Amino acid sequence: STVCEIFITVTDVNMFSPEIFHPSNGLQVNITEGAAPLSILLQVNASDKDPNDTLTYTIDGDKGYFKIDPSSGVIHVSKTVDRENISSYIITVSVSDRVNHTSQSTLNVTVLDINDNAPVFGNTSYSFEVVEEVHDTYLDVKANDSDIGQNKEFEYELLKNHWISNIDIDSKRGKIHVKSIDRENLNGTDQIQMLVIAKDKGIPQQRGFAWITITVKDINDHPPTFKEPTRMFDLKEGYKGTFYHAQADDPDKGVNAIMHYRIIHGDESIFNISDTGDVSLWKPLVLDGRNNDSITLEIEAYNTVPYNSTKITNGRQTLTIHIQ
Repeated sequence: STVCEIFITVTDVNMFSPEIFHPSNGLQVNITEGAAPLSILLQVNASDKDPNDTLTYTIDGDKGYFKIDPSSGVIHVSKTVDRENISSYIITVSVSDRVNHTSQSTLNVTVLDINDNAPVFGNTSYSFEVVEEVHDTYLDVKANDSDIGQNKEFEYELLKNHWISNIDIDSKRGKIHVKSIDRENLNGTDQIQMLVIAKDKGIPQQRGFAWITITVKDINDHPPTFKEPTRMFDLKEGYKGTFYHAQADDPDKGVNAIMHYRIIHGDESIFNISDTGDVSLWKPLVLDGRNNDSITLEIEAYNTVPYNSTKITNGRQTLTIHIQ
């Protein structure tokens, strides 16, 4: 008999596909928005039962925000992600061997919020009108924040000013409460301007701002008044014509400040007062036994618009004319 040794070389046939290692719930990873480019997201690991096989990694569905090293499976950030733009990504990870056997897995990327947005008011400025002396008026302002969670929570505040005791704001709802305001105390204007602030609870804190303009609508709460309650005049006998221009003051505004004049006590057959306050003599002054050497006249300044209170009385002035 003859003995013969036979050497058999088994040549591998690439018959297996790569397998991607991942937890039972799939590939999931979180990334903080604003992460710098080249930041590593994770490394995908895969194996192939075929010996000495070369694996190549690719991804799809990343919208250009991520890249994968084809040899190592390391996925990194290629451009900065913004949660307010895209809050999550579903990426398909593929692993191929030399003969193009391919396995795929889904990678879920969740973008975590950072406090990169300040509260923004619906308007950069708000204008409201309130009526003078009205005790309670409520106005609304509203801000929004594109962040989420604590970064989205914020409180409202009014920047302190002279009127802070008359105007306050609900820090949670943004409802402005205007208490009674006397327009005549606004130093010559009928408007109040103040800054409203929305401050979020994120770190670092972000703030939004808006201007508030409150116009106080006038009511007729002041009568015309004379600076001097009495005036004296020396006129020669025989004088005729205008001798005085009455001038009252009214701190109200518009139609509430339009004044008229009239004689309350005095001889209207001798004296006249125009609607604008010019006091004149119809007839020449004559000294006679009845008038002695002086005449008294009382004039009144008044508004035609009704006052807001029955306790308000018109301004009056007494004129005494001495005849020489």
